[in-house]
Amino acid sequence: MAHTLTRSRLALCSIFFAWGCSYAMWGAHIPTLQARLSIEPAALGLALLAFGLGCVVAQPVMAFFVARHGSRFCTVVGSLINAIIFPTPILAPSVPLLFLATFAFGFSASLTFVAANTQATEFEIIRGRPTMSFFHGFFSLGALAGSAAGGALVTAGLGDGSGAVSAAALMIVVTLIATPYLLPSRQPKATVGPVFALPSRALIDLAAIAFLCNMVEGAVIDWSALLLALDKGASSGGAALGLTMYTAAMAATRFYSGPIVYRIGDRKVVTLGALLMALGVSIAVFAPLPLLSAVGFGVVGIGAANNVPVLVSAGGRTPGVVASVGVAAVGTSALVGFLIAPPLIGFVANFAGLRAGVGLLAAIALAGAAASAFRQ
Repeated sequence: MAHTLTRSRLALCSIFFAWGCSYAMWGAHIPTLQARLSIEPAALGLALLAFGLGCVVAQPVMAFFVARHGSRFCTVVGSLINAIIFPTPILAPSVPLLFLATFAFGFSASLTFVAANTQATEFEIIRGRPTMSFFHGFFSLGALAGSAAGGALVTAGLGDGSGAVSAAALMIVVTLIATPYLLPSRQPKATVGPVFALPSRALIDLAAIAFLCNMVEGAVIDWSALLLALDKGASSGGAALGLTMYTAAMAATRFYSGPIVYRIGDRKVVTLGALLMALGVSIAVFAPLPLLSAVGFGVVGIGAANNVPVLVSAGGRTPGVVASVGVAAVGTSALVGFLIAPPLIGFVANFAGLRAGVGLLAAIALAGAAASAFRQ
């Protein structure tokens, strides 16, 4: 049994890694794509919004299919579809087709999100110990690898999409190799219960916390470099240090969080994580030096590392709720928070200054901590 779980764990880790790699590799190609199609910033923003809309639409759809066909089958199908679709925005020959391709990519990415996280939840239940953060650590590791590989492909003159197509082929091979080792679905189709029903109070609480916590994550990714450059006087290279420390700290924390979650429980991990995010944002906003502000964003990364994995896992284990539905509900709420936060911070910064805009994230994180501490 232990040997089977080890192989299943490695197989699912490879799925998460490939998923993260595709997402980051697309991001690395955005500047090249923008130059090739001569896209205005506003149009590019709409294309990125189309990606988010695709993500939101796909999650309840995949929740239905996972409940009917099982997480193993849907994880394989979702991963294969994501690998096939992810190069299409990079290859888009026109702006209208770019909108369509980014929507499709967002849709395919969310198919993988729901199915793979449901499979991970089932793995946790069988293993009897928290493992979700470890799987998400491989997503973060894949994102770092995809970002580096994407940059290397662009530098090598393969930014036209040919390099991404080769990477997609490799992801397909990885998925097919992993397929036999994924766990069979834990819940037979006949006993899954209703897929669409009014959410329970416990699930609503989890979704609300995920919404608040992921608002911080979405805004840090978009606004950390600007804060360091415009408010702290960092160089163009130094402005990226905050995001680098944030992502590196998040990835490293996820790999070592399982024993902590097991020891102190979901509620305390999320509550303390949200408090760390508030502390990190405060350091970033008030520190007098760019390097100290970057360290603050690293603290945010440590605090944010476990929130979405733990909340998604808890959603999948909510009593009386089909696992895939719980995963999709929490994931969708987290994604909406991720999408809403950057323009909200921009609106506040426009009227009250950049520090006030980014500083608002500390209050949002404290709200997330309070919601976690007092959730049902």
